[in-house]
Amino acid sequence: MRSDASQAGVRGAACLAREVAGTWRGAPPTGAWRTLRTDSREVTPGDLFVALRGERHDGHAFVAEARARGAWAAVVARDARAGDPDGIALLAVEDPRRALAAIATRHLVDIGAPTVIAITGSCGKTTTKRILARLLEEAGPVHAAPASYNNDIGVPLTLLGASRGDRAVVVELGTNALGEIRALAEVARPRIGIVTMVGRAHLGGFGSPAAILEEKLSLCAALPADGTAILPDDPRIADARRAGLAGPPALRCIRFGESADAAVRVIEVTPDGAGQRVRLDDGFVFRLALAGRHNARNAAAAVAGARMLGVADAAIARAIADLRPEAMRLEPTPVPGGGTILNDAYNANPESMRAGLHAFVTHAPPGRRAAILGTMAELGAAAADLHAELAADAGGLARDGALDAVWFIGDLAAMQAAVADAAAGAAVARAFPTVEAVAEDLRARGMPAMHVLLKASRTQRLERLVPVLIASAAATGTGAAPRDAGATRSGDVGADATGGRACSTTSCS
Repeated sequence: MRSDASQAGVRGAACLAREVAGTWRGAPPTGAWRTLRTDSREVTPGDLFVALRGERHDGHAFVAEARARGAWAAVVARDARAGDPDGIALLAVEDPRRALAAIATRHLVDIGAPTVIAITGSCGKTTTKRILARLLEEAGPVHAAPASYNNDIGVPLTLLGASRGDRAVVVELGTNALGEIRALAEVARPRIGIVTMVGRAHLGGFGSPAAILEEKLSLCAALPADGTAILPDDPRIADARRAGLAGPPALRCIRFGESADAAVRVIEVTPDGAGQRVRLDDGFVFRLALAGRHNARNAAAAVAGARMLGVADAAIARAIADLRPEAMRLEPTPVPGGGTILNDAYNANPESMRAGLHAFVTHAPPGRRAAILGTMAELGAAAADLHAELAADAGGLARDGALDAVWFIGDLAAMQAAVADAAAGAAVARAFPTVEAVAEDLRARGMPAMHVLLKASRTQRLERLVPVLIASAAATGTGAAPRDAGATRSGDVGADATGGRACSTTSCS
């Protein structure tokens, strides 16, 4: 499925107006539309264009472009009346985003109501979705978005990408405020819900870990009484279930994890090159080409979902072995001279930072190891304490010989470096104010080939350091990494390559 093009069946003007509670301005179009677009640049003759308002662009400014490209009609907000272009039918609605959601929900009915599996969690949504979708392909056609489409635009577009004959649709549900998961679930109407884990992502927005737990478990409350929840073996979730706070009492729950009461229990994880061999307590063994114990748990959740839909263990083992790391999620890149960059820069929160660090020191080949860690965003008043917690963890790994150096980036970097040095009992840390300062330092001083972890929240775009590290290793050659503290210079790392008019389909955890 293309990122903003969706095959949505054949429906005419009257049907569409009823679905979205809209009113045609002037004469409605004749015939029917087949493909929905939210990006005017992708419109082809006969498409339905939905004008969405985002932080950077207002789709209403591009209705004329959609008309020029042959759009069948455009869905617009009732208050967007000025400058209506001639030659295109306009369907006025209260909110085009809600109209998009209504069209998507109706689309599932039109294609035969495939089983929808919704995945949420503070970490691991996209990885678990990828694993589960691949496993379900062994039993029949399945649709899942190719990226982290997890908000009120991305979820409808994912649903609209499903086709008649698809056995299942796998969606991600993200959130950074109370109520968002429930609202997205009402659009997707899942029969199976998976919570990967409950951590402290977006703590600043939620205010407390208890509020985050409540939000994640709202997925269970949105499931039908005969649905199934696949939940981690978190004692807080067990307590919430007993208190009736995690879905209807009759809801079937399957626990996964490493504790004795997990129905799908990981009992052994053995590093195997860049991946690992995972053994469950029922004797099932599979090789997972993704690093980190946290990914073994993600795989266990996916195995539970695949088994529910009838996928045999032999097929699961075969399919899961085909998976490879996704971009910026513990993605390995070789460095001249024998080093490796483990790029885990897609996003970060306290739990994923710790998981990434421990996956790095477990799976990196022999040799010197450095972690470059940026800011974790949206932690609110707890930010300083949580960044210090991370620094102490990194310093402990250095004390134990698992890390040789750790570089921190951001407003709290100096504090983190001091904490890490204290935990390590040696000067292992450096502090940088910005990613640009790191790049400038690498260009000026160099870093020889070594194994490097990159991890930070998406706001820092830490992946910009990948080409700089490669060039630095090529220019410097082998040897010891610079270890002295401090950096004040800055430089240009490179422009953001992501752009376009389509409203963002993902921004939440």
